[in-house]
This record gives sequence, structure tokens and C-alpha cells, in this order.
Amino acid sequence: MKIETTKTIILIVLVGLSLFLTFHLWNYKPNSERQQSESTYVSEVDLGGEELTKRKVIQPESVLFHRQDGVFGFSEANRWRNFYRQLDEWTLDDYSIHSAEATSFDSNYVEIKFATSIPAEAIKSLFSLNEEDLSLPQWNFEKVYIVLDDGDSSVQAYFPSESKKEYMMFTVHDSSAYKDLQAYMAEHDELVEYIALSAKEPIYIPADHVEMKRRSLSVRTIEPTHLVNALFRNPSLVSPNVGEAYFTDGQRGMRVKHEGKSMEFINPIVPSEEPIDYLELLELALEDINEHRGWTDNYALAEINEVNNSVSFQMEYDDYPVHSNGNITRMEQIWHDNQLHQYVRPLFRLNNTLGVESVELPSGEEVIQYLQSSSTYNEEDIRDIHIGYRLTYLEGTTFSVTLDPVWYINYKGVWQEIRPDDIRTSIEEGE
Repeated sequence: MKIETTKTIILIVLVGLSLFLTFHLWNYKPNSERQQSESTYVSEVDLGGEELTKRKVIQPESVLFHRQDGVFGFSEANRWRNFYRQLDEWTLDDYSIHSAEATSFDSNYVEIKFATSIPAEAIKSLFSLNEEDLSLPQWNFEKVYIVLDDGDSSVQAYFPSESKKEYMMFTVHDSSAYKDLQAYMAEHDELVEYIALSAKEPIYIPADHVEMKRRSLSVRTIEPTHLVNALFRNPSLVSPNVGEAYFTDGQRGMRVKHEGKSMEFINPIVPSEEPIDYLELLELALEDINEHRGWTDNYALAEINEVNNSVSFQMEYDDYPVHSNGNITRMEQIWHDNQLHQYVRPLFRLNNTLGVESVELPSGEEVIQYLQSSSTYNEEDIRDIHIGYRLTYLEGTTFSVTLDPVWYINYKGVWQEIRPDDIRTSIEEGE
């Protein structure tokens, strides 16, 4: 009996051990699967925006038509953006490089200006090329000149280097493209006259008064916890600090700023002095924001700084830039060693229209008169002028904003509002 009892006990132990090992085998996940699971969890974060490409975020700041009778442009931003999007249908061919001295065209041409410099290699992402394996130069460009070639009814596209010593040139062998541009070069109903402020380079703005819409919009708040799930490696270890809107996992931190209207994420890695290539830096930012569908409004590339590896995107509405106090309408990322070091973005998205009111802005002539007579500005330090929206929250609410159309000036690299009252006072004093 004792031997049979012992055998029974041993058998029970072996069966129990087998069940124990089977259970753990079923529930075991190797490190690679755990990392994949964590990565999948993070990638499932969806802020409700769309995914963008380089072609979508690199947008022109202006489109101008230089004709023998003056300089003309579109009266509304969405019209010049639509014109630019038509260029997607063109195929650039016959690539060549020329010195500036050997390149010339008459007064009939189109000037497309971008908000920031762009590497020549980006042409492959922005336009359709007949030869995609072209070896393009290493310099950057800020403008594209489109010229009609009446000889063979083709279109030529010039991409000048920032130094203006060289041009890349392509040809568009498309008769419909030629005819479309020819129509704009003639009297065109959509075009209005532009005048220039002669700073370091001429800055063109509409000559007459501009009719715009002041809008009231509802906004939707983006919950900070969604960003916690997207930005921290292990969100379950993140806890908010008591008494302040700050989240941390003991190393990384995310602070909610401007009364819940924006956030700043910091990953305190040791900054690397190694600059990241322009296009690689842009690709890192696009992929990261696409992963959590963070393009919750329309955004366009505003600036890339390869010195500190930063990328900035400006919010837009109806293709006009949206500015605000505290820069809460900008997204910015800083990268080091291919790791996200800093991320600043809005915690709201524009929603439904609540009201619309017509507004007439001061004319371009009045703006230039004000700038030239003002002791505040040195013309040599004026980098750009454009119309944009000033976003302000309605008093006493966090769910609605106004977008007021305003003239803005980029002075020494900083966008500043030109107050209409200052323009009117300057004009009255000059009379």
C-alpha cells in the first residue's frame, strides 16, 4: 500500500507540474512580442486628424504673375493654392543646370514663393519627374519661376539656388499647361494688382483693400491623456502630478500649458550636435505625427532649422496662416539622434462655424505707407508681409474662438501683427 500511495503522489505532482508549465507557456511573450505589443498600443492612438505627406505640407506662400503691365496675384489664398495644385499634373522633363548669367527671361513669368527654403532633392516629392533617378544638386531653393516658351508652346520651370548663382531648369511638354498659363498672362478676372515694398528683396502684397471674413468657430478640446498614450513608451507608468497639469514617467515629462490650450513634451536625452538632414528631419516629424493622427487642422511647413534639428508647422484656415498669442497655433518638434526630444502642439481643433462677418482690411498701399513712415521698423529687417488670422478665445469660454483677419509682418524672423489703428493714425498724420 505504501508503494502504491507513493506512486499516486508522484503522479499527482507530475500532472500538476505539467499543467503549471503549460499555463506559463501559453501566457509567455518574448521581449520582441512585448515591444511589438507596446508599439502597436502606441500606434493605435488617434487624435482624429489626417495623415500628411511632404507634398501636402510644403505649400507656397504666394503666387505672382509678372506681366508687362505690372505684377498681379490672386485675391484669395485658396485660389493660388488651387493654381499650385494644378502643377501636380505636370511632368518635369529635360533637366539641366545653368549659371545665373546664362539664364534670362522677359517680364512675363510666374513667381511661386515658399515660406522656407527647400532642398533641391525635395523636387522629387513635390512634382512629377520624367526621370525619377536624377542626381540633383545639394543646394536649397525658395522660389520657382514658370516661363512660357512661345517657340514650341511649352513651359519652363526654373529653380534658383539661394545664392542665385545657379538655376535648375525643367521643361513641361504639355500644350494644355501652356494654354492655361497663357490665359492667366492675359487679362484674367481672378487676378488683382500687387505692389511691392522694397526691402532686401521686393515683397509683394495686394494694392487695394482686401475683403475678408471674421469668423466665430467652436473648438474641440484634445484630451492630454491621448498624447500621454502616444508619446510615452509605457503609458501605464505615467502619472499626473498633484496640483498641476504635468505628466511624467520619472524621465520624460508632458506639461499642459496656456490653460489647457497647448502642451509641451520633453524627452531629456543628451542633445547631439550632429545635424539631421533636412528631408530626414521632415520625414521623422511627419511619421511621428501621422502615427497618432495629429494633423487635427490644416498645417503647412513654416520652418526647418538643421542647426537645432527643429521642424515647425503653422496652422491654417482657408489657406491663410493662423497666428495667436503664445504661438498656440504652431506645432514644433526637435529631434536628436533620431529620437523625439521636444514636441509642442495645440490641444484644440477648430470645429463648426458659429458666425461670419465681412471685414475690409487696409489696402496694401496703406500698409506700405505706414511701414515706410514708421520709426519702429527698418525696411532692411522686414522679411515678409502677409494676411493671416488672429485666433483669440472668446472671453469666459474655452469652447469658441474668433478668427480676425489681420495684416502681419515678419520682422527680424518674428511674426507681428500690424494693428489697423496704427495704420489709420499714420495715414491721418500724413495727410
